[in-house]
Amino acid sequence: MVSKYFGKEGPLALQVKGFEERHEQKLMAQDVFQAFTDQTPALIEAGTGTGKSLAYLIPAILWAHQHDERVVISTNTIALQEQLIHKDIPLAIKTLGLETNYVLAKGMSNYACLRRLDTVQSERSLFATTSEDELMRIHEWSRTTVDGTRTSLNFLPTHAAWEQVSVQSEMCDGPKCEHFNKCFFFKAKLEAQNAKIIVVNHHLLFADLALRIEANNFNQSALLPLYKRLIIDEAHHIEDIATEYFALKVSRLEIMKTLSFLSTEFTDRFRGRLGLLRQKLTLSLKNSRMDILHFFEELSSHRKSALFLTDELFDSITTFYTLINAQDQKMRILEHHLTHPFWNSTLLVRSDALAKQLVTFAMTLQQLENALVECKSESLDEETKTLRLEIKAHSLRLANASEKIKTFFKGPTNNEKVFWIQTAGQEVQLVAAQPDVSTLLRTNLFDKMATTVLCSATLATNKSFSFVRRRLGLEAHPTADEKIHDSPFDYKNQAIVGVPIDMPFPDASDFTEKCIKAIKELVIASQGNAFVLFTSYEALKTVAEALFTPLQNLGYNMLKQGDDHRHALINRYKATPKSVLFATDSFWEGIDIVGDALRLVIITKLPFSVPSDPISQARSEILAASGRSAFVDYALPRAAVKFKQGFGRLIRSKEDRGCFVCLDSRLLKKNYGKVLLNSLPNCQQIFEPLDQLTKKMISFYKLKH
Repeated sequence: MVSKYFGKEGPLALQVKGFEERHEQKLMAQDVFQAFTDQTPALIEAGTGTGKSLAYLIPAILWAHQHDERVVISTNTIALQEQLIHKDIPLAIKTLGLETNYVLAKGMSNYACLRRLDTVQSERSLFATTSEDELMRIHEWSRTTVDGTRTSLNFLPTHAAWEQVSVQSEMCDGPKCEHFNKCFFFKAKLEAQNAKIIVVNHHLLFADLALRIEANNFNQSALLPLYKRLIIDEAHHIEDIATEYFALKVSRLEIMKTLSFLSTEFTDRFRGRLGLLRQKLTLSLKNSRMDILHFFEELSSHRKSALFLTDELFDSITTFYTLINAQDQKMRILEHHLTHPFWNSTLLVRSDALAKQLVTFAMTLQQLENALVECKSESLDEETKTLRLEIKAHSLRLANASEKIKTFFKGPTNNEKVFWIQTAGQEVQLVAAQPDVSTLLRTNLFDKMATTVLCSATLATNKSFSFVRRRLGLEAHPTADEKIHDSPFDYKNQAIVGVPIDMPFPDASDFTEKCIKAIKELVIASQGNAFVLFTSYEALKTVAEALFTPLQNLGYNMLKQGDDHRHALINRYKATPKSVLFATDSFWEGIDIVGDALRLVIITKLPFSVPSDPISQARSEILAASGRSAFVDYALPRAAVKFKQGFGRLIRSKEDRGCFVCLDSRLLKKNYGKVLLNSLPNCQQIFEPLDQLTKKMISFYKLKH
């Protein structure tokens, strides 16, 4: 039934100029519709060029109309969300000829809060001069904006400024708020309630799921309206994003920001929310209730203690790093750390003192609130309502931080969570996460859905879905459909996969030197238009430093991740001939450069996870304990997925031609290299010394397609 829309003379062909029928797209659409019909999960890998977005959108919209059901589509990247909302969904609707409401749903913090904006406007003196101009511009914008989202601002606000005026769940009064009928967030929520197709990102999907788990609510609205049909695109990210979302996290910066928001002292006066509340109370309270002001003296003392103890604890954690001689930014907490004298004599003592102090601060804030309630003054309540709501929210944050600190310093008691300390400059963060989220996902997400379709261009490993099934908890779904639809591109003629066989292994002392030489020669062979992808930023900086000037002198436009925002870098790359971009993780996928602008992708090392990464370690240990191979059943499949993603940057249309070169000779000299090579489409392969490889590349580029 659904396949008729994708035929050579079908409705989609009438909407798309130069339409080419794609057999793989038609088959995938049938798979999606069948999964909806059978009420079963489906795992679908659709190669680049399949047209997978339309292959799931047309059956999803059709099903939503026929059965009056809502479908949620979750993506990882903003680029795909924008493509769906602005291009693919409108095209699918035109193709079907059906009136369909659809929305892009965003998390609460993406919306400006009208109540908080009013507070900013009326209490300008509360804010530092550096934020005041931004806040005024946001307030002016709020008068004309249609959707009230940060992305519709005509400038990029700082995080500190936007945080002052954005919707926050703990500070939201819902229907009780005087601005409820005009609220941007609740208007968007109502639009979502009336929509048949809702597009979200993976983080919002899990934010909604977290609320449902907490309230045991799987049959009513939460952040999102109730839905039972789910399509997860870019599904290879799901495990890592779920792990990150449900992790416990607490940092020095988080605590300091909360304390500063509540009260920042300058000489002899308060500033911050508590300072403003004190000023209002001084003007409003009757003489008989002026005793309430003594709470502010207590809070001043508690705040000073909390600031001191926060610095003391997190400085001690930095000292612990030095004592342990930790080399990595992430230091996993293991049994021997818990028995270390410094852990017991210093960290446990100081963490306990800070946790107690934060609770004391929060309790005193609650006592202040109780005293104000006892005043039974409607005018006072109205005058201070917004302030007290925000103070309560930040009080809860302090109490939550206290619980997180106590949990962290109890340390790991089993394999259910892995604990680590991570540093970035002066910032120190404590983290505890579940390495295995398969049960959480199965019982709280997949088992609750009538249908879940998971799709990606890189979902299977070695032509099998066993890895992703195991990681996501789908082994218990034997009826789950599995399909691989290969790309329609002619890779045999469009692409070369090359490995210079004279490259040393990455652990060799001369690898970096040889890498620099190889990249220079490969870039010259392709005449630029190249991505050079690294697995570490340190390696990127070393190689870029050595190559930037020599390649610039040869006329190449050199770009490096970190020099500008990702989007701006890509635009500069596309706009300038002979560009060469040096990049790491975030450029391995989600970049779509069609045509001659990208003729070469170089991967310097095979993309195995960092061995010292706490989550990777813990997952490997769990597998080993169950008798599985941590390398074969975890490290290798993950590397294969990412390897495929890197290759996927190269060929984006039937006219593209290019070379994919891996400088890691383990790809040929280690047995596991076959698994990685087999994950790629059937291309020409050149495994020869560098000088021979570059000669054949030059000949390849000269050929007309």
